[in-house]
This record gives sequence, structure tokens and C-alpha cells, in this order.
Amino acid sequence: MSQRYEVISYSGTNYRLGAGWTRYVSPHLHREFEFGIVLGDGNIFRSANVENEVRTGEMWLFNPFEVHEALAAQKQTQCEYVELQLSPAFFRDYYPDIGKIRFLEKHLTEQLFDTKTFDAIRIMLLETALAYFNQDEYYQLNCASRINRIFQTLLEHVPYQMMDKTQEEAAARRNWRMQRINTLIEEHYDNKLLLNDIAQEEGVSMYYLSHFFRQNWNMSFQEYLLHFRCGKARELLLDSDMSIADISLVCGFSDPKYMRQGFRRLYGTEPSALRRSGADPGMPLRETVWRADEYVYGKEEAVRCLTNALEKLF
Repeated sequence: MSQRYEVISYSGTNYRLGAGWTRYVSPHLHREFEFGIVLGDGNIFRSANVENEVRTGEMWLFNPFEVHEALAAQKQTQCEYVELQLSPAFFRDYYPDIGKIRFLEKHLTEQLFDTKTFDAIRIMLLETALAYFNQDEYYQLNCASRINRIFQTLLEHVPYQMMDKTQEEAAARRNWRMQRINTLIEEHYDNKLLLNDIAQEEGVSMYYLSHFFRQNWNMSFQEYLLHFRCGKARELLLDSDMSIADISLVCGFSDPKYMRQGFRRLYGTEPSALRRSGADPGMPLRETVWRADEYVYGKEEAVRCLTNALEKLF
């Protein structure tokens, strides 16, 4: 999948809970906090040139607009997970300071908590997700109360930085620029796109924008664009019957050989090999979302997963 700006859909709430498995999720960012538990086989998260292996039962935590990617710790395995994504606006009316907070730890282990609290916060997330998927009467209030308790616990135990007004304003300017750039690339990746085009749109120099990319995405603009185009091509290879030549064209490659080179570099395989091996014909696709090597559970699958996790972990 491409490095991208992700728009979170809440389906009637101002937060989202999800469960599923993944082998790989490419670098991406969104305006929400993301907090989750690895339920099986371990996962590796990369953010700001830092790599953390999150093992079964451990948790991860990312701030809004923090670029991150995930991959299964063991190749060819499927890492099961549950996650919560929500905007700082969830707390705006009664705890507006949440918008100034940047958590400093991404990998949450028992060392940050006492054993009782470590178990309690994991149970809270799993039970919140169960309520979200079961949607019994008053589930919105049930989920909201648990989410508040989860974030209170995170604030009590996970180190964080409280930004001052100057830092907050600078972060807001950076975040909006990152969002605008992602939108521009999303809209124009299928045509010739140069760093200078974006620099002119943003009203900055190419030197400044080149530095901005490396500072915030940990890669050059050309690397970013290659990730994006290959990610789009990867999705089409798995989700359509378009020819490889046509896919390369609609994803902005001037020649299929450049797409093949990108796939070998990023994924270690050819587009044709990925198409042959990427989809499991026995996997039920209804009520699911396929995004590269990620499978998002529908309601019944999610409930089974969460119930089993509560039994196995606790």
C-alpha cells in the first residue's frame, strides 16, 4: 500500500474500532490517535526511523499526523490486531489540552504499567471493541465511557510532551501542509509529477520542500512517490483483472519496466508473482476491506476474534 493520508470513517460515531490481520501496511498518516494491541505472531512498526517489534499482547500508540508503517515480524505470517482510532476532537469540550499532547512512547509494554493496569487497559480496549461491533442498546455511551478511561490510563502511565502555544501553532502548520501534499499526490500521481510542481503549489522552494519530506516522511519525494504508485498498483493487482501494462499506465509509470523495478525494490517480487500469490481464494471477502496485505474483519469475524483474545490473554 502507498504511503498516504488516511481518512478514517466512523460509521455513526466520532471514533473507529477495527480488528483484522495484516502482513504489511505501508507508510501512512491520519489526523487521529491510533492505539492497538497485537493479538498474534508479532508486528513491526516503523516511525521516524525508529523500529519497534510489538509482540503478542503488547500495544502500540501513534499521535495524529505521525507517519508509520507496519509489517508482520515473520514473513508470510498474518498478524492479528485490534485498534482504536479517534480524533483529539473527541475530548475537545471537556479536555481540550489533548490537542497539545504528543505521546513519546510508541511501543507499550508491561514495563510502563504495573501488571494490574497493563491487563486492565488491554481488557478495556477489547471490551470497547466488542461493544462497538455488537452495538447493543446504549453502546455509544458504553464505548465513550471506556475510551475516556483508556486515555486517562495512557496519560497516567505513558510519557508525553505538552506543546506550548508556539509549538502547537508550528505543529498545526506542519500537519496541514502534510495533508495538502498528500491530497495533491493522491489527485495527480497518475500523471507526471515533480517536486517543483508541489513546491510551486505550496509557495516554497524546492530545497525547503525536499527537506520537509525527509524530515516528516523519512524519505525523499521520489521515494515517496514510488511508494505511492507501487501501492496503488499493488491494490489493482489484487482487486482487479486489469493487465499489468494497463495498471502501470494508470498508476503513473511511463513504462511497465519502471513498475517492475519498483516492485522488486519495495516488495522483493515481480508484479506478476504478487498477483499469483497475493489473494487467498478461500478467504471470504464479504463485509471486508482489502488494502494490500491487510484484511479487516466484518462484524461476526471481529466478535469471534475479540472473544477469543479475551479468553486467551486473560
